[in-house]
This record gives sequence, C-alpha cells and structure tokens, in this order.
Amino acid sequence: MIRFVIKRLTHLVVVLFCGLTFVFLVSHVIPADPARQAMGQYASEASVANYRQRHGLDRPVAVRFAIYIRNLLRGDLGTSILSDRSVVEELGDGIPATFELVVPALFIASSIGLGLGIMSATRSGRLVDHVGRFVSLFGMSMPIFWFGLALQLIFYRWLNLLPIGQRLSHGVSPPSSITGLYTVDSILAGDLDVFLNAVTHLILPVFVLSLNELAIVARLSRATFLEVLQADYIRTAHSKGLRNRTVLLFHALPNVLNPIVTVIGLRFGAMLGGAVIVETIFAWPGVGRRAIVSLLALDYPVVMGFTLWMVIVYSVANLFVDLSYPLIDPRIRLE
Repeated sequence: MIRFVIKRLTHLVVVLFCGLTFVFLVSHVIPADPARQAMGQYASEASVANYRQRHGLDRPVAVRFAIYIRNLLRGDLGTSILSDRSVVEELGDGIPATFELVVPALFIASSIGLGLGIMSATRSGRLVDHVGRFVSLFGMSMPIFWFGLALQLIFYRWLNLLPIGQRLSHGVSPPSSITGLYTVDSILAGDLDVFLNAVTHLILPVFVLSLNELAIVARLSRATFLEVLQADYIRTAHSKGLRNRTVLLFHALPNVLNPIVTVIGLRFGAMLGGAVIVETIFAWPGVGRRAIVSLLALDYPVVMGFTLWMVIVYSVANLFVDLSYPLIDPRIRLE
C-alpha cells in the first residue's frame, strides 16, 4: 500500500504540473491587460506601466512561469493583483465556506441516493421505483443555475421561508473563528441562535448542489443492485431462508459498494466545480465565488491558486477512494 500511495503521489505531481502549465499559458495569452483592469480605464499609462512592472507583468510568459514554479516550491502562491493580499489568505478565507457547503451536500446525495436506488431496485416496477426514477431524471436534467434561481423565487420571494443567500443574516455576527465553519464554531461557542441561522442559510444551496449528485448515485445504485439481485449467490441466500434485509445488507450491498464509492469520489470533484455556480447564485463567500471574481478581474495568481487547490483536493479524494477498495472487498489488492 505504501508503494501504491507513493505512485499516486507521483502522478499527482505530474497532473499538478500539467494543469498549472495549461492554466498559466491560457490565462496569459488572452487579449487582455490585467494591469489596466486593476488600475481602471482612466488611469494614466505611467501608472499602468508602474503597476505592470511592480507585479512582474512586463516579463516574458516563460520567465513568469519559471518564477511562479520557483515560488510555489517555496510555498509562496503569490499575491493577488486585485486585493494585494497573499493568495493563501484569499483562498483560506473561502475554503471553509465551500467545505461547509460541499460536505453536507455530498452526505445527502450519497445517503439518500443510495437508499433511493436500493428501494427502487428491490421494488422494481412499483410506485417507489417510478418515484425514484422520476427523481433521478429530474435531478439529472435540471440545470443548477435555473433550479437555484427558481428556489430563491419560491422560498424567499413568494413564501418568505428561507433566506436568499449569504452565510448569515444581516445583523448576525459570526462566531469566533476556530474552524471557519459557522455551524461548527457556533456549536463550540454554545450559540444556538447563530447555529440555527447558519443552518437556514445552508438549506437552499445544499439542496441545489446535492440534487444532481443524488440523481446520479440513485441511478447507479438502482442499476447495480438490479444486476446483483439476479446473481446466483443471492438466490442461494434466499433459498437458505435468510430474511430479505439480511440478504440485502450482508450479501448484495458489499458487492455494489465499490462502483458507488468510485462515483461518489469522482462526483466530489464535480461538486467542487458545481459549487462555483451555487456560490455565485446564493452570494456564498466560498473559494469558488472568489475564483470567479478573480477570473473576471484577470487576477491570475488567485486563479492559479484555485486550480492548484482543485487538483489537490480532487486527487486526494480519489486516492482515499482507491484506498477504501480493500476495506470494502478484501479480494482487491492495490498495486
């Protein structure tokens, strides 16, 4: 297993370098001037030239990339052109908010999707199966941006039940930062009002973000279970007189978990990408929204830092998925 982890970490370095190279080249060949964007269209040429020189934007692209890699190896991700803060600080402020959004959404999508898929497979052709297939089709077909706006219109404008966005209501002070997660920090501080306020702000964005992933997990679970339930060892288990619940939990479920866990790991990266849209719709101050603002402002260092973060998180998530295979199925050996 140690050899396998070392091999995967080597692959991570290669993927990381290729990703950074591609994003750096693309972001520096577009016909736009980040210095002019940062200084404004009415700034003098002398001011723009001084800004460009101060941030090293007047150097060749190859030289800038070499300097960026050198600084990256030293742990320096650069300085934001837009805010003049370090990229670590810029992304560090948004990462807890993004994880507070993605982790509950992933848990809901995995648990409800798996349960819905199992019920649909075990009751194939019945009402539960039809409902589950409709939910799956609806979740996979619904665009995130449209669905989020529709829920805002219904639950905020018409029903006035849930907030339209942000992490807390206006006038509510955030808890003392320990983890950066408002729900966790409010519990640690013993502030129930802030916790409930943070939870109500999570309901809509988490539901929007989890719907598509829930549908994918449900469809995969249903298809995989239908195939496993036709296997000979399942019929043998039933012929022994075992209860249906025992057969499902101890015979069928372990043999369908591997593909489902694989999809959940892959969809975790997709949810990080989907969080960019959800954070924009709900004005959620996460790392995805900061990346969009930086991209529109041509703030290359922050965009590069976001790419670095995405590649690392996605690769580490898939590494944990691979490491879970022997735990789920002892017959699997990592090589």
